[in-house]
Amino acid sequence: MSIIQAVFNVITSEHMTDPTDALELAAIQFRVKFGEADPDNNRGAGFLGSRLVEFIPVNMLQQRRPDFWEREIAHRASKLSATSLTALKRQYVQTTERWGRYGHTLFKCTQNHFSNLPEKVHVAVSCNGISVWSDVAQEPDVTFELSDIKHWGYHPSKHFYIEVNQQLEAGSVCMFQMHNGNEVSDLLQDYAMAI
Repeated sequence: MSIIQAVFNVITSEHMTDPTDALELAAIQFRVKFGEADPDNNRGAGFLGSRLVEFIPVNMLQQRRPDFWEREIAHRASKLSATSLTALKRQYVQTTERWGRYGHTLFKCTQNHFSNLPEKVHVAVSCNGISVWSDVAQEPDVTFELSDIKHWGYHPSKHFYIEVNQQLEAGSVCMFQMHNGNEVSDLLQDYAMAI
């Protein structure tokens, strides 16, 4: 995964994280963008301004005041031991690789097949198959290996579906309402053909 993709997945909350990891990643990103923190440079409140969205996940921004985020980012950036851009970028990507959503392409959708899950979820496609994630989950709520899926398909601009080799609470066909079901189907097909 490239640093650009990793940063994008973090700041858009595509890859959910906790505030501690978010701040560590923000500090790394800060150092990548602005270089080493100068202890004599007293950054005043609002020094990041509207650029704060480039560092903190969108789902966390409103949890704290901007001056808190700025102060913590600057403080943690000054404590980082890595100095080269390559080492900093590697550290950022390696942190995201530890998370459960790493390696998955997520698609927002709605579902009513799994009663224990919210209506709005993400369908994730990986080389292993399909998984379903609630917004706050760090690990998939439901997983179907490629070998567990009989077939899949989509109806343009309406839904994506899979039929699995097991009977689930609402039947063996799982339907997910989304406008881009063709992308999910194509990606799953690419993984299946590569195996």
